Amino acid sequence: MKSQEIQQALLRWYYPKGRKIANTNFTGAGLHECDVIMLTGAGMIYEYEVKCSLSDFKADFKKEHKHERMRNKGLAKGDQWLLEKGYNTCPNYFYYASEENLLSESLIPEYAGLVYIVGQEVRVIKKAPKIHSRPATDKLKDALIQSLSAKLIYGCSYMNWQNKQK
Repeated sequence: MKSQEIQQALLRWYYPKGRKIANTNFTGAGLHECDVIMLTGAGMIYEYEVKCSLSDFKADFKKEHKHERMRNKGLAKGDQWLLEKGYNTCPNYFYYASEENLLSESLIPEYAGLVYIVGQEVRVIKKAPKIHSRPATDKLKDALIQSLSAKLIYGCSYMNWQNKQK
């Protein structure tokens, strides 16, 4: 199963369940790159890290700063200024998403959950614990809106569109 297929399955599954603001391949507002990001009406942030191979999953842990934030309730050393400036530092809930049986529950860190994509259905294998209770900031919501608008207008991020024009 390809990464885009997993992303689309996640979006189609959760949109009718109330996660009305969603985006793929998003970076901004203090967050590391998110394969899939979704917001609830209450501003809770769900991130899904899509994995298509075991080696890709293992490589994710090279992003030490990202994982430090999730282990420490959303803050890594030196992150306090981000909160003070109205940025988010990590999602409220973090999941790995893969096709069925690619990842085992025993591999998943304590701060993360695991979902399998089976056809167009999402099966929760391990429910993610809440990392922190801070809702999405206005900076994150604005960045999501700008990113979605660029995808609608240019078919990709504005930066990628600019690079294609060179």
